[in-house]
Amino acid sequence: MFIDEFQNSRMPQYDFSVTGFYQEACESPTCPHFITGSAMTILAMELVGTGALYGRFEFERIEAMTPYFATQLTHKAKKYYQADISNIMAPFIAERCGGNPFYINAVVKRSAKIRKPIHDMDALNEVLAVDITSGFIWGELHDQVNRWIHRLNNFNITKWILYLSALDENNDLKKDIIDVHKIQQALKDYEGVDIEIEQIQDILLKLSRGDLLESHMGRFTRIKDPIL
Repeated sequence: MFIDEFQNSRMPQYDFSVTGFYQEACESPTCPHFITGSAMTILAMELVGTGALYGRFEFERIEAMTPYFATQLTHKAKKYYQADISNIMAPFIAERCGGNPFYINAVVKRSAKIRKPIHDMDALNEVLAVDITSGFIWGELHDQVNRWIHRLNNFNITKWILYLSALDENNDLKKDIIDVHKIQQALKDYEGVDIEIEQIQDILLKLSRGDLLESHMGRFTRIKDPIL
């Protein structure tokens, strides 16, 4: 039995959880159960790491492919979809996609579909722009991100906080560290609302539980996902 997006079995905006009812089923001696999801932190720490399902599952995070295998996948996808992609661009596609096989396949498939050769970085950026805004990647991330915005719609500013957290405005070595004070000021400028730092940190913490950000002892950083 495989169940995907299992983190949706507990929705924070509803005072109800079905995970407890799942205990008897997953203890079946004849039917192994595998659960997957895009929010590994919630799966590991809140659903199978405590409560009725504690001790019933082992868990493992699916990491990005190594640069070598991500490049090899790019070559194989290029051959499969008959895309016009130069060999020298394969490592760049793998890097820009963060080693994510879904992204790599989506970019190569989009290149073939719109008949846009990828022979340089400008062409790669163009294909990425198309797919991120209207293609396969957009369809997946739109659902994932909007689901979390819906779950955490505090003061109707969650989408702003997520957007401002993703901005890459400088080349400083600490550029991936999210500055909550900058977010607070931007919310005043754009939305005309004065949100307490603690409230912003609380929303950032909840976003990190959905693996849209990373939390490190009260400090927040951007997730290592260039597409997201």
